[in-house]
Amino acid sequence: MRKLCLTQTTSNSFYKNVFKQSSKTVLNSYLKSSRNYSVKSNDNNNSLKISNKILSPVVQQEFKKYLSKKPTSDIKNQFTTRNITSITDQGNEETTSLVPTLSSSSVILTEEERKLLIQKFDEEYEKRKQSVIEYRSMLTKLKRGENNFKSELYQFKNPNLNFIHSDSKGLPSDLFQQKNLSCLKYIDPSTVFANNEVNMSKIDIYGFDYDYTLAQYSKILAPHLYQMILTNLVKIKHYPKMILDCKFNPKFAVRGIHYDFNACLFFKLSSTFQIDRTSIHRGNKILSEKEVRDYFNNYHHGSSHVTQKYLNDNTYHLVDLFSIPELCAISDIIQIFFDNNIKFNSKVIYKDIRAVTSGLHQSGELHKRITDNIDTYLEKNPILFNYLKKLKKNNKKLFLLTNSPYPFINKGLNYIFQTKKSEDWRKLFDAIIVQSSKPSWYNSNEPFQKYRLEKDKDGDEYCVPVFEEIKSIEPGVVYSGGNLKDFARLTGWQMNKNVLYFGDHLYSDLAKPTEEYGWKTGAIIRELTSEIGVHNNIDYHCKLKWAFLIEELVRLAQRLNRIGCLDDKIKKWKEERTEARYQLSILFNKEFGSIFKVHYSSTFFGQKIKKYADLYTSRLENFEPYALDYVFNPIWYYLPNEIQSALFP
Repeated sequence: MRKLCLTQTTSNSFYKNVFKQSSKTVLNSYLKSSRNYSVKSNDNNNSLKISNKILSPVVQQEFKKYLSKKPTSDIKNQFTTRNITSITDQGNEETTSLVPTLSSSSVILTEEERKLLIQKFDEEYEKRKQSVIEYRSMLTKLKRGENNFKSELYQFKNPNLNFIHSDSKGLPSDLFQQKNLSCLKYIDPSTVFANNEVNMSKIDIYGFDYDYTLAQYSKILAPHLYQMILTNLVKIKHYPKMILDCKFNPKFAVRGIHYDFNACLFFKLSSTFQIDRTSIHRGNKILSEKEVRDYFNNYHHGSSHVTQKYLNDNTYHLVDLFSIPELCAISDIIQIFFDNNIKFNSKVIYKDIRAVTSGLHQSGELHKRITDNIDTYLEKNPILFNYLKKLKKNNKKLFLLTNSPYPFINKGLNYIFQTKKSEDWRKLFDAIIVQSSKPSWYNSNEPFQKYRLEKDKDGDEYCVPVFEEIKSIEPGVVYSGGNLKDFARLTGWQMNKNVLYFGDHLYSDLAKPTEEYGWKTGAIIRELTSEIGVHNNIDYHCKLKWAFLIEELVRLAQRLNRIGCLDDKIKKWKEERTEARYQLSILFNKEFGSIFKVHYSSTFFGQKIKKYADLYTSRLENFEPYALDYVFNPIWYYLPNEIQSALFP
């Protein structure tokens, strides 16, 4: 049998009248076993080649059914048909069919119909604006509590052109019909989110970082660290004293920003390596459109896309919370140098600030500042202490793996857990590894050093090295250095998917153990608290709804544009769509937006969380209410071609 080309099935009512006229010809063409005949086209240049498709018995029955019906109107007066050309499998013979295609200009609207279509779009635009106003009013009246806030997402029906040549000559009432998909309930900031399935009953070993994992620092640490950086730049690197007048701006920087030290720019990157044009800053000022174009032309061949090699060679990714004061210091110094016409090399400034910041950690200056004012910088956390005891009681293995020195974490944990002596918290851990030099610890061959603990005249513990062969890792005993291979050998633990390690730094803490050893990982993302706070805000939901509404209106207008002359409307609404996205972004941060989103895409940082963290939450103690046999399941991810069937099974 010859194959017959069809552009649509008879399920679309728009084609039913066409099938009435052409069905005899189509059936005869299909049933003939000799040769397909061709219908000559008056406009061969406009023929549309499409793939061959065998006519199914169901379609044959539909044709026969339509043959028995009498047409209700003159098809020739209603449609301008196009010849559709196909190449058969045998002999490369051409077959034409009188079937119109909606995606082409075959559907002709009169001037009156075009005006009607534009009018209806204008009315729909106003209707949608009004719906957002009413939505805001409804949410305000709810005076929502933490558990009763509801929001709606909308999905719009795909446009259907049946109305164009219907008997009534009118637009259907359901063209813009909104369909409720789901309700967005209030999000609890203490929720644990899953990127991958994690069965907690299979986790035998729990590992913990210290900074911003076991220890949560108060917000006052960032401005103090910022001032320490500037002071040491003047003191050690001999920078101009005018930089000491700079003030830390907590609303400027966010985690996940890239600093291009050759171009002297900060920007946010999407998961697809696209630079967010609205986030590019030099100093603490955003670039103009012309400056953005110049940057793209000079560094990225006119495109906003960057390569991984470019990122590796030219940028610094600020991924931990200690990096935020660094970013602010870099931006403020660059701005001062620009304002005072001081010539500088942006890469040198970057290296100087990195060196000063590392020196604050390595010299112990920062640690001393924190321990001397421990109630100012650290937060007490008895809930976390109870969680660790719960794990220990249930025969789980616990280990502490940190780059910080023992005296620093000892004072910190005694304060956090409110314990009187170090033994009270050390007995919870089957292994304590300090100054581990992560991430190289996972692959290095460095030896372990064992310590015994002694006290100075003030009663503070310090480490004294023990020079002996280490045959095993003893519970509660402090070790430094080492490597993962020896750690597994000395503990006798099987270190694979039965390990769950918690940390805040994507690269130092989480990347290697999950990629190379199959550990389960938990990321502690402190910013989740503020980000979720925005998501629970009425203003956010109203702006989000408007962004969806205007986005869908643009899509619908584009589908009808070839027959409706909607160019001006589409241009105007695209500008409003851009503004709607920007208004959503600045709710999180006026300079860089959300750390997780670039418009409809994930940020580079957000994608790394998905890649390296099986679980993530705002604080470690959020795991305490979950049972130890709880199974964390991720939300299903759908490709665009899967989403409709997933939402409407």
